[in-house]
Amino acid sequence: MTKNMAPADRDDWVYNETLSRALYGCADGGSKLLCELAKIPDACADQFRNEITRVLWQAYLGECTNIRWFRETEPEIVSATEKFEKALRETYSIFLSLPEGWRHMFFFFEPRPGETPSDTLSILQREEPWDSIFRRMIRRCADYSGRRPIVTAKRGRGRRKGDSTKDTYPLKNFVWKLARAVRRHGGRLTLYTKEQRGTWVDALNGLRPLFPEGFIPNTLPLSMIEEVQAKANKFPLKSEFPKKSPC
Repeated sequence: MTKNMAPADRDDWVYNETLSRALYGCADGGSKLLCELAKIPDACADQFRNEITRVLWQAYLGECTNIRWFRETEPEIVSATEKFEKALRETYSIFLSLPEGWRHMFFFFEPRPGETPSDTLSILQREEPWDSIFRRMIRRCADYSGRRPIVTAKRGRGRRKGDSTKDTYPLKNFVWKLARAVRRHGGRLTLYTKEQRGTWVDALNGLRPLFPEGFIPNTLPLSMIEEVQAKANKFPLKSEFPKKSPC
């Protein structure tokens, strides 16, 4: 019975001392390693390590508590959940194919007891638009399936070459967050794909033992890392956390 229960409801799932030590080791050791390899300026080091700590914790907990549990549960439950997510994504994709003006026609208008027509504006303001509802549902499904939580309007058939899958997205998203944080705080990680070396290789090899087995593969997807870093360098920077240091 406990195998089919969500992690927080299972008798054998306890936020215990072992997990706490593993999380602390991952966050502390990983942030130190990245700070050194990326040569983060001293003025930005504390802020960088704070941000990277969040990234490492999110990756560790997401891998341990959600994706791994989901993939190890009963096949019938996995199958039903995957069908639900697929249908939800397809429905949202069709919804996005509607002209934007028409999408605003779909909302819930549910007055509460005692409300009058004069309360129409406040009723509309509290109701959540369908766009937001779809996105929240898909994002929650993706927490367990590991798939990229982005859906676009349907254009033709099939998946584009190079698109992320449930097996590639968690690591790709992790690398993206690392690349953005390094750039935002004035650091740099190198990658020489042909020679299979660079500080990206050193960083991921150093982080591997800090995470559950399999999260960072033994054979690193260097072309993916190269692609993600190139996109991270082109994408406009914006601060994802409040700034407290002069960097």
